[in-house]
Amino acid sequence: MAIDLAEVLARTSTSITLRVIPSDQLTPATLSNPQAISQLALNAKKMAGLESFEERNDRRAEPRYQIDADLPGEIVERIPQLVDRTLRLRRVVLYESDMLEEIGITGGDLIGQTKPFALVKIEKVPKNLAAANPLAKERVTIYLGCWFTSNPKTYDLGRDIRVVQDCDVAYTSRVTV
Repeated sequence: MAIDLAEVLARTSTSITLRVIPSDQLTPATLSNPQAISQLALNAKKMAGLESFEERNDRRAEPRYQIDADLPGEIVERIPQLVDRTLRLRRVVLYESDMLEEIGITGGDLIGQTKPFALVKIEKVPKNLAAANPLAKERVTIYLGCWFTSNPKTYDLGRDIRVVQDCDVAYTSRVTV
């Protein structure tokens, strides 16, 4: 079932689709070819039952102090540390698969993941905005080197009858086409 996007300026969650690509399909030649990436993304398995998606790029900036200054303990500068890139996916567990089974890991245990995968986020733009503004175009973001880092499944009979799975994913880099 296709969903028509609302004709608004704000991005809507219905405009975003997530797909999974095994990392061995993403060769350097493929990554340098936007049309090949788009074709792979369209043919990739859609992440069904997804409820929410959160992307984080965190970097701490450590303070450096000068002890023997006129004002000892004053922060002199901030030194940026390494960037930690993570995703959090919230998915309703389907009868046919949970989050790990969706990408081919059986048994529901993180130890079953022996190679990374890639997540593809496709953001569509409403037709009226795409026609009126050439800068508003479909955006494809590929998260490479993805590894699951947590895999809890929760349910609370008092609040919600669904079984929900939150998964944290660490990734190495991302490519936007």
